[in-house]
Amino acid sequence: MSFADLLLPGLAKARATEAVAAFVKTCPPPNRVATAISKGSAEKALASLYEGVSRLAHEHRFGIIRRACIAKFVQEEMLAEGYPVEMVSVVTHAITTNALVKHA
Repeated sequence: MSFADLLLPGLAKARATEAVAAFVKTCPPPNRVATAISKGSAEKALASLYEGVSRLAHEHRFGIIRRACIAKFVQEEMLAEGYPVEMVSVVTHAITTNALVKHA
């Protein structure tokens, strides 16, 4: 059981899992795809992932700790799906610096 599992409510985890699942469907990990994914498809999938995570954090009014837990949870989900560590690191960084920033 991870830190994120302890601090995120079940609904938040389910919605984060849905966001990652939608990303996986559009942009599967390299070990599951026979042909290259178009840049446009990858950009749309990433934008959708970022939007889903951002909306989740804002709707639940999560503070900084739970926002970090969302990023960690998404990171763990993506690694479990088989994405390369380098890619997951970039996506997680983008989530923490962009999608989870509180807007005034």
